[in-house]
Amino acid sequence: MKKLLSKNQWYESQPNKPHSGAEGEAPAALPMEGATRAPRIEWANFLFITLTPVVAIVGTIWTLKNNGFFPETLVWTVVMMFLTGLGITAGYHRLFSHRSYKTTWFVKLMYLLFGGAAFEGSAREWCCAHRKHHRFVDQEGDPYNIKRGFWYAHVGWVVLKADQSDESNIPDLKNDKWVLFQDRFYIPLAAMVGIFMPAFVALIWGDFFGGLFIAGFVRLVLNHHFTFFINSYCHFFGKQPYSDKNTARDSTFISFFTYGEGYHNFHHAFEGDYRNGVRFFDFDPGKWLIWGLSKMGWAFNLKKVNSLRILATRLAMDEMRLQKKWERQAKYREEWQAFVLRTRNKILKAQERFIELKAEYQQMKQDRIDLVHERVVHLQHEMKRVKEELRLGLQEWKFLIRGQYVLVPIKIG
Repeated sequence: MKKLLSKNQWYESQPNKPHSGAEGEAPAALPMEGATRAPRIEWANFLFITLTPVVAIVGTIWTLKNNGFFPETLVWTVVMMFLTGLGITAGYHRLFSHRSYKTTWFVKLMYLLFGGAAFEGSAREWCCAHRKHHRFVDQEGDPYNIKRGFWYAHVGWVVLKADQSDESNIPDLKNDKWVLFQDRFYIPLAAMVGIFMPAFVALIWGDFFGGLFIAGFVRLVLNHHFTFFINSYCHFFGKQPYSDKNTARDSTFISFFTYGEGYHNFHHAFEGDYRNGVRFFDFDPGKWLIWGLSKMGWAFNLKKVNSLRILATRLAMDEMRLQKKWERQAKYREEWQAFVLRTRNKILKAQERFIELKAEYQQMKQDRIDLVHERVVHLQHEMKRVKEELRLGLQEWKFLIRGQYVLVPIKIG
């Protein structure tokens, strides 16, 4: 649900650094000694988490029975799901927690209003816990530590809440007037946008209670558990293509319900990237929204990890898994290692060359160097050739990882 920039990483824009108090850098502060106490039952949270599903179910049954079904209300519920969900993922998470891009005051205000309407706490509280999660993932100090159990990471941490009074990791947010405004008036703002607005909008087509219970409470409960699944499911099930240093996992399935947040292993490996789904076909509405805002001039300084770094990290993880296979199969181990190394280097070399050619080609287009037509044509052909070389190299790597290659000694003479 919530995360921090803590390591220096290779970005195409600007690298992450230890927090110095300047905007755009997320802190990596350690908690103060004795700042946390044993978890205690947070009764307000307990009642809210347990009663809202009851209100949602009973209210929905009552309104459907007495007022009937309105298709407009269902559409409005989906719209509210996206508005509040993107307020969390693009706003609370990628903007406020990780500072993976910057935006205008108006977009920031929309994030705070609709993110708050998800009823997951104020941005100040949410981001404070999230940065601790990234700093101490799977350890003591991680607010939703999966090592304490699936259900604790899912919802137990909200009810059995540890002291979060240490805010030394959010000095940037404590100096943000919009974040402070939302934190101060959080409950009335959340109720207005998350409960009353859905009801009064639905009144336009005569379904006030449908808007209240379905677009309001049902949507709210779904918001909660979709977000909670990132803390639980995505630390328990799924793949680890980039790192196994912590429990974070990628789940395409969860991404469809969390607006792209399911690519959690990638996110923990490259925390400051504004994308979670790095491949063009990955379902990541948060990424698309931020990119779209950047094209409109409403988002800027987007942090993006260099594609060569991403590829190298993924290949290194694959190679580590192959190493475990070699340990079980001593025969031809050295030959396998040499073959894997050659294949990996060939892929990285092709990727690096393609990046260089693409940069040169884009620069020539930007400078409008039309006179050097032969050079442009040459670059186009060279890019096509290197791209095909990269594709074949990756295909060869996939065969290797899947065990579809058999190394056989060849006798000469």
